[in-house]
Amino acid sequence: MCNDFHSFLQNEGIISQCSCPSTPQQNGVVERKNRHFLDVVRTLLVESYVPPRFLCKALSMIVHLINMLLFPTLHNVSPFFKLFRHFPSYSDIHTFC
Repeated sequence: MCNDFHSFLQNEGIISQCSCPSTPQQNGVVERKNRHFLDVVRTLLVESYVPPRFLCKALSMIVHLINMLLFPTLHNVSPFFKLFRHFPSYSDIHTFC
């Protein structure tokens, strides 16, 4: 990882974790998060009767929404707030259909 990028992460209070290439057993947290995203997307598509071709759009929306949620591990602020230093706008959220 580039020293400048590593310094940026430290200055922003972001904890980064690296793993060795070609060792999927070291990617447990990332694999679980990806599975969580895909489980939520599949549920959203099935419950909304939306065809699978909208998977990418739904995934983008899910990641956006999860980043706007409050996290106890972040002292009850959202990842969005931690990154941009202001609260997200919820006015553009609407029903997925």
